[in-house]
Amino acid sequence: SESLKINTATSAALGHMSIAAVEAVSKIEQQLRAEMDEAHKAVTRWTTEQMEAIDCAVLREQQTLETDKENMRQCEHDYAAATAGDEELQQRLREEEDKVDDLRKQLERLQSQEGMLPAEQQRLAKALEAQRALLAQHEVAYHQSQLQKDAKLSELDKGAAMYQRHLGLEFERMG
Repeated sequence: SESLKINTATSAALGHMSIAAVEAVSKIEQQLRAEMDEAHKAVTRWTTEQMEAIDCAVLREQQTLETDKENMRQCEHDYAAATAGDEELQQRLREEEDKVDDLRKQLERLQSQEGMLPAEQQRLAKALEAQRALLAQHEVAYHQSQLQKDAKLSELDKGAAMYQRHLGLEFERMG
């Protein structure tokens, strides 16, 4: 009878402990779920912010690229008109256009890969800046070629004027 009382008391104590343990586990589980939900929301917010930032950066870069393309087309047009009669300058223009096309293709390829990962975006942004610097160098080379052409035409005009004065001849410009 006494061992029955001890077993009953032990069973009751274990029952209370089991209920307390289940309640503690349940409370911990609820806390963990709440923390997981909060962490999930924070990650979702962060991801959304990062995607929005990437989208904005890509849009800005695309707009800049479109402006650069338009400027480049205008420069190419001006350059072609200025050097229509000079074959050497025409050849240099074709080479510069090829380089610009290659750079443009590389730039477009880099832009298509830019949105993949934040680390990749950072790497591509650096490459984009390098390409822009190279494009700027080519634009300077284009400008220098145009200045050389203008100087050459000026010298030819001066020479024609000198012959005209000394010989009393009239020159008629062709083409």
